Amino acid sequence: IQDRAGRYWFATLRGASCMDPAVSSVSGADLWTTYNTDSGLPSNRVGGFLEDGDGRIWTATEGGLVRFDGSAWERITTDDGIPTDGGTCGILDRRGRPWLGFRDGVAVYDGREFRSFGTADGLVNNHVASIHQDREGHMWFGTHGGVSQYDDSTWRTFRMKDGLADDDIWSGFLDSRGNLWFAAGGRSEVEGGGLSRFDGSRWTTYTTR
Repeated sequence: IQDRAGRYWFATLRGASCMDPAVSSVSGADLWTTYNTDSGLPSNRVGGFLEDGDGRIWTATEGGLVRFDGSAWERITTDDGIPTDGGTCGILDRRGRPWLGFRDGVAVYDGREFRSFGTADGLVNNHVASIHQDREGHMWFGTHGGVSQYDDSTWRTFRMKDGLADDDIWSGFLDSRGNLWFAAGGRSEVEGGGLSRFDGSRWTTYTTR
């Protein structure tokens, strides 16, 4: 990602690297800064990044979730309210709240505390692969058991019987027209799998056919 300060953050299997173009013209300044376990990361295997409304950088590593305030990495654990230590994905919603997906549920941070959701609350499956917010402000979660929509009070579930290519969602995307796209797995073309698009009212699935 590129953060609001203009720096670029790269996730690698050997740590997190930050490149600041602003220092390239400053004599003696290092263009690159690398963060690893020696710098406070719980693991050098780093996932994607998310910048919150306060400019803090969040990332999920193989060793757990961390947040960078510009000087130090803070470890976030289940003691803080997240469902499990390993993160998978995340976005910032329109209210500036980070939504974070895990292999055991999803959590939202309101600036003070985390609130977690799982299958007991209405999420179709606890292994979350993608998170998106549509034009109406609804949250969408692609999971390994289908797709869930959440409107801050009510959950709605979509599976193969509702039009999905398959219940096993790998990734998702919200396009410029407001359509939601989900890439779904499948053991064979007959049993499912493909690309499903939701236009707000119905699903359309695309396969190799």
